[in-house]
Amino acid sequence: MLTGAGGAFCSGADISGGLSAAHPMYRMRTLSEVTLLLHELPVPSVARASGAAVGAGWNLALGCDLVVATPESRFSQIFARRGLSLDCEECERDGPA
Repeated sequence: MLTGAGGAFCSGADISGGLSAAHPMYRMRTLSEVTLLLHELPVPSVARASGAAVGAGWNLALGCDLVVATPESRFSQIFARRGLSLDCEECERDGPA
């Protein structure tokens, strides 16, 4: 069971750059890899998405086998508003497709 804290599932990745000097593409690859690993778990995974599931948070929920939402749940992808490309699915573990 994957849950959030503080009334939200996940408000998305921290794109401020304050926590890591790594290139943004490396951070996107890491997020993509985590989502794929969630999807490939040998046991069922459930996302309990109460509150906001935004950007990378929504993708984490989508990596699970089942998403349980409430009437208060909100899902949003705002990559384009931040000047980012939509995720990095072409950057899977084996490199570009």
